Amino acid sequence: AARLAAVARADGVAAERLPRLEARAAWIRSSGDPFLPDDLTQASLNVVWTPFASGTRAPRRAAELAEQRAIDADLVTLRRAIAREIDEALAALATAREALAVRERGVELASETLRVDRERYAVGRVTTNDLLDTEAELRQQQTARDLARYDVLRARLALESAVGGGVIPSSGKEKRESSPE
Repeated sequence: AARLAAVARADGVAAERLPRLEARAAWIRSSGDPFLPDDLTQASLNVVWTPFASGTRAPRRAAELAEQRAIDADLVTLRRAIAREIDEALAALATAREALAVRERGVELASETLRVDRERYAVGRVTTNDLLDTEAELRQQQTARDLARYDVLRARLALESAVGGGVIPSSGKEKRESSPE
């Protein structure tokens, strides 16, 4: 809107060189005065032209055009900043999704290790402390996976904010899993 206003003002300054027509009309009705006619109609058409404006038109037009160029430069800068923010948000989302995949694989491996250690415990090959350590490792992996899910959601929200809201389609990698116990 500011750019359009600057263009309109610059065009207005340029249009001041052209002559303009001013039309006026009046109709007066009076009654009761013997010296005046009952109806008086007046009309005028004036041509107004100022061919010389003391050299002020060109500097004013140049100032308006400079303002327009400044607004255009600000617009380009803003577009570049938005594009950079979107690129950064996309990169953060890709990184968060990859981290989530790694964390999900960690949960799978910790679950399998727990299953093996339980079987080994049943035959007396592992102590209770070893089994508890394996269960703790599984819980840590589940917690890391849950935090990675939050990182994906945070990255998606940052991307939605960068593109101006709306919904970014999910890749399906953030779906929730139940605990393997």
